[in-house]
Amino acid sequence: MTDHRWGVLGTGFIAGMFAQDLSLTDTSRVTAVGSRSPERAQGFASAQGATSAYGSYAELVADQDVDCVYVAVPHSEQ
Repeated sequence: MTDHRWGVLGTGFIAGMFAQDLSLTDTSRVTAVGSRSPERAQGFASAQGATSAYGSYAELVADQDVDCVYVAVPHSEQ
């Protein structure tokens, strides 16, 4: 099976629910998180088992180890 490495853009409630749901699959995992705050990104990454945390959305999108990005921020933040 192919393992999908997800990046989560945002650290709010819905982002957390998405990350928890991914943990129930055999083919997907959260590997990175991006936030406007490096501290929030690190906290979310630690809680979800992600290996990378970024203090900007652009850094997450540029991560070569991310296959898919879940956008969990309001459209005004993008």
